Amino acid sequence: MISNSLLEAETPSLILRMDSQLRIGDDLSYSEYKRTLVTVERLKSHAAYKQVAYSSGILSVLYAFNSYQKRRSNLTLRNVFAFLNLNFAVISGASFYQLSDFNMASNESVSFGLLPTPYMAINF
Repeated sequence: MISNSLLEAETPSLILRMDSQLRIGDDLSYSEYKRTLVTVERLKSHAAYKQVAYSSGILSVLYAFNSYQKRRSNLTLRNVFAFLNLNFAVISGASFYQLSDFNMASNESVSFGLLPTPYMAINF
């Protein structure tokens, strides 16, 4: 629920943005329309990375706590929880890194990431 709430709260609506721009001005040029599309897509990508970063961080903490609880009783289960903790921590860290890259970028382009790292992305 937290993950979906983060995504829904941060995802912009193209229709509402276009409506607000048309209310301000009488006409909307092609370049303004294109700029709005790019902005909405960038904000959607930002919302998706934010969702993955926070939900993976929460899962990582939960698996670390479970691993700590099973430290003496069941070693196999403890190792599974520790492995899952490490995986979700890496995913969360990579997504937070991508979020910092979004905050630093001021250009009007859209990038679609193949992995949650900036090195495996396609820029438009």
